[in-house]
Amino acid sequence: MRDRLEALSVAVGRPSDLILCQWAEIAAFVLEFRPDLIVEMGRGWGNSTCCFVEVANRLGGVSACRVVSLCRSNEWFGSTVPRLKQVVPQDWFAPADIRECNIPDVDPTQLLKGARRCLVFWDAHGFEVADWALSRLMPQLAGKPHLVLVHDVCDARYDRISQKYGEEGIWKGISGGPACFCVGHVVSNVPQAISIVDFTSRNHVPFHSAAESLHDEIGSDSARTAALKELLGDDLFSLRAWWFYFSLNEGSETLSFPRDTALKPSMEKIQEGLRNENTALKQSLEKIQSFIKTQEDYRQLATQKRELENLWVDVQNSAGWRLLNRWRELRNRVAAEGTLLRKLYDSVLRPVRDDSSLHGK
Repeated sequence: MRDRLEALSVAVGRPSDLILCQWAEIAAFVLEFRPDLIVEMGRGWGNSTCCFVEVANRLGGVSACRVVSLCRSNEWFGSTVPRLKQVVPQDWFAPADIRECNIPDVDPTQLLKGARRCLVFWDAHGFEVADWALSRLMPQLAGKPHLVLVHDVCDARYDRISQKYGEEGIWKGISGGPACFCVGHVVSNVPQAISIVDFTSRNHVPFHSAAESLHDEIGSDSARTAALKELLGDDLFSLRAWWFYFSLNEGSETLSFPRDTALKPSMEKIQEGLRNENTALKQSLEKIQSFIKTQEDYRQLATQKRELENLWVDVQNSAGWRLLNRWRELRNRVAAEGTLLRKLYDSVLRPVRDDSSLHGK
């Protein structure tokens, strides 16, 4: 694979993101584990993506191993693929499922569906991704054979990393900056490494460094070291690694996972939606009640109106009312409005009318 790995690295054009010895180390590691699913968290320009797709093809292609790459970057499609097509045939891309996405939005159940042996390559930075990986992805992985490779982490015992501050201050959570943190022999400058050390420590899961394996299994044997240097050359062979790995299959106790904090905002949104819906329903109910009351008032007024109209009809149909009307007609003929006789008539009746009005009150 030496020539192919070198050609792929040149095609990607970002040799500092994944140095050639890491290509060789990771390729050998994955080939030995023989996963049927490789999940890549963080892709960038696609060095590790190419390494995993090459391995998947050597394991038997898409029917034997799939590579699902999760990353927000789009350099793979716009820059890397056109250059890769000058190096590899079209069917080389078959095992690759390259997704431009926000990793915490991915459903881990669907992601791992059908996988029997899974290898995860963790290169995406930040606590948000760490939260998703440890609270949602890891519980799904725990029940099947798996390995998790962690990039951007060094072993101070082997990787020639100084543990002194030097010219830098404390690490303040900035990914990839010059400052770094040191916890035991684990040295890194990416936030997720803190979460991973915490997680593996709580669960008593060994957090292995690739450098330790290289030194113990190869570096201690001068014949092996000489053979690999001759076979791979100085670029592809090194006893330094700058990556770690772990597996929950090595946990000796009941595993503990952080609570999925992504559910909290979701529940808060649901509760807020329910409160808003309840308020809207309450307002609608008040409007309906007001409308019903208005309709009741209208009905009461209509009933009173009908009662008054019926009363008025009864009054008009009564014998007294008819007699009174005849008397008024006679009065108007005998004593017309404005005449002296009418004034005399009104003055005689006025005390009677006033007394009737007072009794009515």
